[in-house]
Amino acid sequence: MHTTFPDCLRQLVGIRAACPPDEPGSGLFLDDLEGISLTTAALTASGNDASGLQLLRRKLEHATQAVSADLRAALEQQGSFRWRAELAATQVGGFTGSWLAPSPTARGLRLSRRTSGRLSRIRLRWVELLAQNDAPAVQLSIHDGSQTLVRSLDLTGGQVQRIEIDYVAAAEQVYILAQHPTARFNDSRTAAVGGCGCSQPAARLTGRGWNGLHTTAQTWGLRADALLTCDDWELLCLLRHRLGPLVRERAAADLLAERLYSERMNALTADPDRVRQLRDETRARYDQLLAQLVRQLPELLRGLDADCLACTAARSLHLLP
Repeated sequence: MHTTFPDCLRQLVGIRAACPPDEPGSGLFLDDLEGISLTTAALTASGNDASGLQLLRRKLEHATQAVSADLRAALEQQGSFRWRAELAATQVGGFTGSWLAPSPTARGLRLSRRTSGRLSRIRLRWVELLAQNDAPAVQLSIHDGSQTLVRSLDLTGGQVQRIEIDYVAAAEQVYILAQHPTARFNDSRTAAVGGCGCSQPAARLTGRGWNGLHTTAQTWGLRADALLTCDDWELLCLLRHRLGPLVRERAAADLLAERLYSERMNALTADPDRVRQLRDETRARYDQLLAQLVRQLPELLRGLDADCLACTAARSLHLLP
């Protein structure tokens, strides 16, 4: 799972008083709400924030995380469909007692996914390499569409070296290649083991060797472990046009709650009763908006991805194009 939220969920809500003003995706501004401004934020900011603007931005980021967590929980609790976090698992490549002649060509293996929707992703967990001889500075590269990751590692002859990757790929096909001019890589061969018990796992996630031009039975000294997972961040990205009001209300409620307990707050800087009332009203609006969106989820997600969102309702669903 991603450790931070993706770009599609950034700046859903803006700050109008920023210079220059933000251009939020939702068209909503946090400081349009009563009780929220750069001035009140500056009076609330502690040593963790250099300015009121920094406090507002931090609250918006935390609110985005909180809304995402609340929607994940809602996915688990509703009864119209079941979220499937994992669709398939496989290990590709098996080491043999034979060795290949050195070659300057980058070779390895290719992972491919095939599912019915937009939410599945290949998650590469680890890669193992084996060469007969010592090979310093082997170039291991992962090609994910237009993205390429490169790592350099030293191989000790006859010893399997495992590299923990934990990389989630966006492309439907991912290439893992090793390159070294003098390494005699193991004559490893295609092998697929494991699985999560899902239907037709071979049609969902497959692995083959890759010689630089086409697929092969050889995996050229590489072995990989991968999952086919369902990306809940991608699901939230698809719902982003409905998340702006939630993020704004949640950020405002959190900011007003922090303001109540600020050491810099007193009767001259704010009316505590009014701040408490605004906090309660804002939190109530957030709860109402969240409940409304949760009720709409079955309709919004219908037909989106039959693999990751397995229908559990008794009635049939008509898939949208």
